[in-house]
Amino acid sequence: MIDDYNQFMGGVDIADQLRSNYPTHQKSRRTWLPLWFWALDTTITNAYVIGTHFKTLSTGSGTPTHKAFRLLLARSLIQTS
Repeated sequence: MIDDYNQFMGGVDIADQLRSNYPTHQKSRRTWLPLWFWALDTTITNAYVIGTHFKTLSTGSGTPTHKAFRLLLARSLIQTS
């Protein structure tokens, strides 16, 4: 089991690193709010990873940066609301 973890842990480390680069977490006294921010960060990171993986498979071109993806996501959410 330890060998399997060490062999396949790279994806978890990359996801944690991407999620920690631009956190949305804010201090709060409510107990459920940190869970909300963690779920939001994880969802955005997974969307970035899936989107860039799909883009490189379909077009073969370079992937956008994580910051550019988050800015595009924020702008599109603001425009639709």
